[in-house]
Amino acid sequence: MKIEEILQLDVEKAIAKLRTKDVSIPEWEELKKMYEIKEHSIFDRVKRPPKLKKDGRIEEPTRIGLGLQKLAVKRLTQILFSIPVKRAYYYDSKNKTQKEIVKAIEKIYEKAKINALNKKRSKELYACCESATLWLLKKEENSKYGFNSQYKLRTKIFSPKFGDKLYPYFDETDDLIAFSIEYEVKEDDNKITYFETFTADKLIKWRREKESWEEVYNEINIMGKIPIVYTSSGECLYEDVSHLVDDLELNLSNNGDVISYNAAPLLEVKGDLTGEEDKHESKRTIRVSDNGGVRYVSWEQSVDAVKFQIDSALKFFFMQLQLPDLSFENVKGMGVVSGESRKTLLTDAHLKAGDEMGMFEEMFEREFSIIKSYLKNMNKAWEKEIDNIDCSHIITPFIQEDEKAEIEVLLKANGGNPLMSQRESIERFGYSDDVETTMLEISREEQGRATTDPFI
Repeated sequence: MKIEEILQLDVEKAIAKLRTKDVSIPEWEELKKMYEIKEHSIFDRVKRPPKLKKDGRIEEPTRIGLGLQKLAVKRLTQILFSIPVKRAYYYDSKNKTQKEIVKAIEKIYEKAKINALNKKRSKELYACCESATLWLLKKEENSKYGFNSQYKLRTKIFSPKFGDKLYPYFDETDDLIAFSIEYEVKEDDNKITYFETFTADKLIKWRREKESWEEVYNEINIMGKIPIVYTSSGECLYEDVSHLVDDLELNLSNNGDVISYNAAPLLEVKGDLTGEEDKHESKRTIRVSDNGGVRYVSWEQSVDAVKFQIDSALKFFFMQLQLPDLSFENVKGMGVVSGESRKTLLTDAHLKAGDEMGMFEEMFEREFSIIKSYLKNMNKAWEKEIDNIDCSHIITPFIQEDEKAEIEVLLKANGGNPLMSQRESIERFGYSDDVETTMLEISREEQGRATTDPFI
């Protein structure tokens, strides 16, 4: 059904149609049970109830929760975006206007704090399997983008984790023709539901306080493009490995119960007690009958089997996710390794990142298109030149660089010639407050050594 036909329907029918979701996304309420530690079954008082002791006391069982699902989301985000995304622009370098446009686009990315934004929405995407970024114009005179404008660009992330409901609407060719967001806002102790719909032609907002919807605004979209960057993942990152986390938590908690039960010392007495225990500051004495004795019985725990099961579950968790276990113990055991060795160790993680890059590249391309559309309205003088500029986004998976090894390779390739000037090396070192003064002092010292050296 065409979006124009949907928007002409009765409000209730139109919203019901717009709520139709064309993509299959797991519900956040189900994912939350795996993602949030306190939602894990080990903390369920029905599945793991407290124990009632004979003396009437209630004893809580050991509950050890592991946030490995949340760690997996963080780890994949770190691999993809710890090194900022690079942008390569394609334009006529002799065209002054196009140069200014590229600078303005970079300023927009900078003011939007794009590197932090990429990390935030990546976490939301992998946690909830979907996220949306809204780019909106705010009327405010400024010159932050290299030209005088009446508008500023702002971004906002929407995610099921924040209570937002996202409804993309695609046509038969899988083009996004409408996007709707439903969310609740507390106003004067009342929860108000809002439903916003964005199309290439319209920006519509409805409000519902009790039963019926009322229109807040219905405006023309001057940009001519849906200002939403929506990304979804058909598969949940951590769903297939959550059972391993449940097994780990159960084993650790059960073992914790056993340790707690056997932690108190057990005193074995042979024969009959012949008197009360004598307690002194330095020693305690217990009298027993002839041939009797007293000793503490130590508990010998079989830790190898427990350790093997825990280690195996952890190994399979990270192996199935194709993510590295970069815990302190593992990194400490690696010792000093070269840059090439580090790359080899992260091969699996980089292959995983390669699978994920396509999804983000599509997202960045759409975002770039939105920014260009906004610029056409923010600076009318650039309208004809903006579409002549293209950009490719380069995602570099994280690797701990070995600068020494890299410099040695570059020196060999460069025939042993210097790779940077003295000025550049002083600036990069960063200890000098005045590079010019430092270079002048170095020059004077070299001249002084030259005049006093008898072999020169």
